[in-house]
Amino acid sequence: MKILIIVRKLTQGGVQQQTVSFARAAVAQGIQTHVLILKSSPDELKLPENIIIHRINIREIMFSSFRGVASYLYSHILLPAICPKSKDYGTGRFLSKWFKKIFLADFERIYGKPDFIFIRAQGAFDLLNAYRCPGVCYRYVDGNPHEYRDRLPFINPVGKYLNRQTYGNADFICVSSDLAARISEIAVRSGKPGNVTVFRNFVDIEEIRRKSEDTPPIPLPEGDYIVSVGRLVETKQQHLCIRAMKHLPEELKLVIVGDGPEKKRLKKLVSELKLEDRVLFTGNASNPYPYILNAKALVHTSEKEGFGLIFLEALILNTPVVAMESIGGMRDILKGQILSNQIVPRSVGLLADKIKETISNPYQSVPDMYKHYDSKTALHELINEVLKNEQSISPQTGKN
Repeated sequence: MKILIIVRKLTQGGVQQQTVSFARAAVAQGIQTHVLILKSSPDELKLPENIIIHRINIREIMFSSFRGVASYLYSHILLPAICPKSKDYGTGRFLSKWFKKIFLADFERIYGKPDFIFIRAQGAFDLLNAYRCPGVCYRYVDGNPHEYRDRLPFINPVGKYLNRQTYGNADFICVSSDLAARISEIAVRSGKPGNVTVFRNFVDIEEIRRKSEDTPPIPLPEGDYIVSVGRLVETKQQHLCIRAMKHLPEELKLVIVGDGPEKKRLKKLVSELKLEDRVLFTGNASNPYPYILNAKALVHTSEKEGFGLIFLEALILNTPVVAMESIGGMRDILKGQILSNQIVPRSVGLLADKIKETISNPYQSVPDMYKHYDSKTALHELINEVLKNEQSISPQTGKN
């Protein structure tokens, strides 16, 4: 068996970590594994040596023909004026045809046909939005989907057309029931419902535990601390965690692992609240697990979370989670009486109260909370029990 995994970038992030975990699990099961990176970056995550990596230069492909240049300009100038956040659409239409006629043709000539193609996350399937191959190609939905809407939403002819072309008649694997419902709604509204399968993300439990024992590049703070892990972007709402520190004991510290455009604003807030001695920014960390392992609690304040990989990692490391209510798949992981009780409304005061309660009376993780997500068994289940059953229903027509 051979599989092709496609990702927009392989930099630090939840989707990218999942891509690496997926690829490692496949190789461990003797599957010939290929990863196609659509946009290379100097700070890419490392993949095992026995994974075959492919890279393309999108700009070079687009600007190699008049039609490609026209598609690029249409996508970047005309469409966004009518429908926001649509700049990848025209590029994706052109790139989809190139992918089928050039890349896949070369791939099949050298390696043979892939049994499965997994396009990971919206950033990647936006750039391959026209490609379809029923029973073979699956769009793996890890995060909250974007629904195209015109600047005149009551009319929305362009948005509806883009949604139909992007989401219609496609095969999706969604990592949570919430994401599956949202993808289905968009596809139904577009007029061409797709095929949606729900299947959890998975991780290498032994690898997480091993890496948690490493020495982090930025030393752990002295004394007790809580930790927040994630990109410093507006939707992650780390400012709520910082504000909660004013309601927590002075000896408790906060470690924020991650980087992003909100960093300057968050540091300013720390200064305004006079918390410089209690809040530590580590920047990006390729291995955040030592910070999670040694924390009194992992605090999560994001407004949206497609799956909530960080919750799973905290459970594996027996670090209690305190999470604010959010849109997405958090309740697929934080379920049952103990874990669901760790979710609080979006209030700084209630967040602080739950942190104090959790630190004074922490719960203990047990294998039943996370063993279902072990990559050793989950990937086998996905390929041999879920997708092969679908193949018997949906023939591999290969139609685009």
